[in-house]
Amino acid sequence: MGKSSDHAGEGAVIIYVDEAMSAAVPALIEGVRTVVVPTDARAVALGVAPLTAIEAGSGSVAAVALNQALGVKQRLARSLMAQNSAFFGVGIGQSLDDLSQAALVIYVDRKAAPAQLAEMIGGLRVRYVFMDRLHVTRSYATSVAARPRCLARGAGAVPDAYDPVAHDPGLSLR
Repeated sequence: MGKSSDHAGEGAVIIYVDEAMSAAVPALIEGVRTVVVPTDARAVALGVAPLTAIEAGSGSVAAVALNQALGVKQRLARSLMAQNSAFFGVGIGQSLDDLSQAALVIYVDRKAAPAQLAEMIGGLRVRYVFMDRLHVTRSYATSVAARPRCLARGAGAVPDAYDPVAHDPGLSLR
C-alpha cells in the first residue's frame, strides 16, 4: 500500500514493474488507485525500491496518448466545470501515479472541494490540483489593446524617494 500522487491524501496500491519492460497496469484495482513504479527485482527484494513513480525516475507519455487525452479534455472540460463549481480549470498532463500515462488535470478550489472525486474520467487517470482560485487581472488572449496605466514623468511628478511629510508639511507621522 502507498499513496497517490495524482490525488493527494488518497491511498493507492503500488505495483512494481520491470523497468526494462512496458506493462499495462489498470488505473484502478477494485476501486483503489494504482501507482506504477518501474524498478528491478533486486531493489524490491532489498526493500529499497521507490514508493512513488516520481522517485523511480522519468517516464514519458506517447504523443498518441496525449492527443487522445486532448480530445477527451476538449469534449468534457465545459461540462465538468458546469457540473461542479469547485472545478475552475481542466487541462491535460502526465499522471504522477503512472508516468507513461496521460491524465486529465483538474484544478479544484481547495475551499469548496467535493467529498467524492472521480479516479477516472473518459478513460483517463485524473490528477487533482487543489489551490485557491486564480484571479486574472489581464488577459493576453484578447485583441483589445491595453490602456497605459502609468503616467510619464513630468514637471509635477513625485520623486522616487517620496517623503509624505516633505510633500505635505501639515502631516505628522507621530
